[in-house]
Amino acid sequence: MAVLISFAPLLCFSAIERWYHPGRTGVLAGTFLLFALACLSQVVVVHRWPALSVPVTVAVVNWLELGLCSYFGAVGGGTAVLLFILAVLVSGVAVLYPWGPYAQLAASAGALIGYPVALALGATRSVPLPFEILGLLTAVGVAGLGAYVLNAHRFTTFQQSAVSRALLDVAQSLDATIGDPHALAVQLAERVRGAIGADWVALSQRDPETGVFRVTGTSQMPEAIAEEIRSVDFSAAMGPESHRLLRQRGSAELRAGDQSDAHLVALLRRWDLAAVLMQAVKRDQEVIGVINCCYAARGGFFDARARELLAAIAKQAAVALENARLIEEAQRANRAKSEFIATLSHELRTPLGVIMGYADLLLDGTCDPADEEGKDLLRRMLQQAGELNELVQGLLDVSRLETRRLPLDVTAFSIGDLVADVAGSLPATWRKDGVALRWQIRDDGTLLRSDRRKVTMILRNLVHNALKFTEEGSVLVEAERHESEQRVVLAVTDTGPGIPQADQAAIFEMFRQSENVPRNGNGVGLGLYIVQRLTAALGGQISVESSRGVGSRFAVSLPVDAPYGAPS
Repeated sequence: MAVLISFAPLLCFSAIERWYHPGRTGVLAGTFLLFALACLSQVVVVHRWPALSVPVTVAVVNWLELGLCSYFGAVGGGTAVLLFILAVLVSGVAVLYPWGPYAQLAASAGALIGYPVALALGATRSVPLPFEILGLLTAVGVAGLGAYVLNAHRFTTFQQSAVSRALLDVAQSLDATIGDPHALAVQLAERVRGAIGADWVALSQRDPETGVFRVTGTSQMPEAIAEEIRSVDFSAAMGPESHRLLRQRGSAELRAGDQSDAHLVALLRRWDLAAVLMQAVKRDQEVIGVINCCYAARGGFFDARARELLAAIAKQAAVALENARLIEEAQRANRAKSEFIATLSHELRTPLGVIMGYADLLLDGTCDPADEEGKDLLRRMLQQAGELNELVQGLLDVSRLETRRLPLDVTAFSIGDLVADVAGSLPATWRKDGVALRWQIRDDGTLLRSDRRKVTMILRNLVHNALKFTEEGSVLVEAERHESEQRVVLAVTDTGPGIPQADQAAIFEMFRQSENVPRNGNGVGLGLYIVQRLTAALGGQISVESSRGVGSRFAVSLPVDAPYGAPS
């Protein structure tokens, strides 16, 4: 196409030449015909064999240049016009054909050779020879320099376009899988492998609870390696030097022949890898994941394009992974809300149903409120109403905690008096025939300067929780002062079903209960949440020791002097 475009000025030149020199028509027609045949041949050859486009076009351009020089020599034309046409031709080809400086200089050889040929055949000079030679060399040199600059610009533009397309492709793929964390990780690995040209890719993500990096998504990873790498702590296999580079620079590369990170280098050799390029995925300067691009055969360092592209993809990945985490948390919160509504509806409906049923019996005259059976119904109604009141009070307490409207009212009181008040105010309905409730107070004269109502709520909730889930055995309530630490410890130990290790962190969350407890109307999961928040407001800590099938021990450690302004 470049030759055809360059051929257009030659056509114009032929028309002008014919107008001013009609006597040269025969030679001009023959020369023009040869030019047309050469251009047509170039189009045909390049169309059938694209790989030959550069050498064929170079040959055709040289043919045109030599033909022009021969024509001007044959007709005795002026060299000034010849040099002008040659300069336009070599400059035009440099702009139109993306072949770089070396091909451009090769395409200018016909002009350099043809000029002395034209002089030898009879072309006439209009200016001194040195000026014409200097002009020709300048035109060829400028065309070569222009071809170099244009080629570099084309390459840079191509790279930027390729990076933009790759990032767009990655963004669209991640957006399509944002609701599925596993599919998101796999899709990210797939897109990175395609964009970087790696043999296989593994994405490892950091567990926020344990801090361990584990592989969550792979692309083209051999099955044997996948089985091995999924079962190990990936952060341990990463190596200290690579870890440091990932934290400081955001990327690290390693080859099988390197001396640093010997453990990781040994893994590369065992997995038949020549090199690995690692890129950190960061959120607020914290490394939350690592993209590992693995190469079975690679020599030399990774180029800037690969690093920049991988870094740009990692930024997109950080946003996508964070959005996926937020979506997952929102879905989990939505499930918790649904579970809470269902549980709360049951908890409210059961005592209301009992109260309404007993009220109907009394209104119908089936039972007389004055006799023993009627009084029993009234006691049961009062009991159910009390449970409803406890539930509503718990919801109100949670509301106050969430809105931070729970100020401290610090007074001095005796631990013995507080425990005695709690023991005396426990509803009879909390007690069970097969469960012994025991109280053990060491140094009941200990004075505690804290919010008495909140400490009472803490102890009552712990005792209620223990009695609620213990069907047989005992519940032990202990109070003891630790003189050396200036703290008081309130502990409640039961012989209930126990709490699995996996559930022990979640039981202090709102509306959450252990999966090991029976679902038979045993609360909505507010008691321990309230205890944890009140304990924190008083400057204390709560801990749990439990084993499945053995029982649980909850211990609250409170300072003897509660801090004023403690967070609620």
